[in-house]
Amino acid sequence: HLVEFGINAIGDAPARQAQVSVQSPAVSAPETDTWDVFPKDMRPGHLITMQPTNASQSREFYINHPGYGCQGKRDGNRLVVFARDGATEYQSRSRKLRAAPSRAINLALLNEAYKQDGYILDCEVWYADAEGGEHRTAEQAAGTNRALGKNTSPQTRLTVFSALYTSGTVNLLHHTALARIERGREIAEALNKLTPEIEPICTAYTTEDKVALCKKQADEGREGEVFYALSSRWLPGKS
Repeated sequence: HLVEFGINAIGDAPARQAQVSVQSPAVSAPETDTWDVFPKDMRPGHLITMQPTNASQSREFYINHPGYGCQGKRDGNRLVVFARDGATEYQSRSRKLRAAPSRAINLALLNEAYKQDGYILDCEVWYADAEGGEHRTAEQAAGTNRALGKNTSPQTRLTVFSALYTSGTVNLLHHTALARIERGREIAEALNKLTPEIEPICTAYTTEDKVALCKKQADEGREGEVFYALSSRWLPGKS
């Protein structure tokens, strides 16, 4: 299990054959004024992700601590999504830019950005096989489908963890993790109505719900969990 925390963190945690899409090569950040709606350090190619670290306490510590929320870890690739009226961009953890995961995802993001006048989301893109298994690439999901004897294509999924910027609330990096998670859930639910390829993630806050989520992750053979110090602000990297 992993823990994600920043300044003002709570707690003592010293804490047919399937068709496969081919990802376009990473490109450099756009040298245009398209993204002037966002602060300079929050534009595509510049925003540094906050990365979870190996937890220094037991899983039970975070489960029982009311200051931590829990999300299921996805087995995919970290992706920061930038969307404004008429434009989208996708940034990897390394700050390189890449192509949209799918046309449906891109269209949904554009439609919602038209309503909200711009937002930035912290996400994970992954590919589901015919039985819902998670894969980092479409090729891996397609290989699993063939092994299962399933004549179906991999399904692209974009899981939204939190929102980093929204119009009105503006820069959520200065807000708590709880605020980022809840605003991200609201946007993800709106996007999910436009395409099932974008999904909100369940965040558990109570001890009972965290126990259930951890059990579900284990029963389904998934990667684990990420625990968030709910009062923490955004801290780039693994600091």
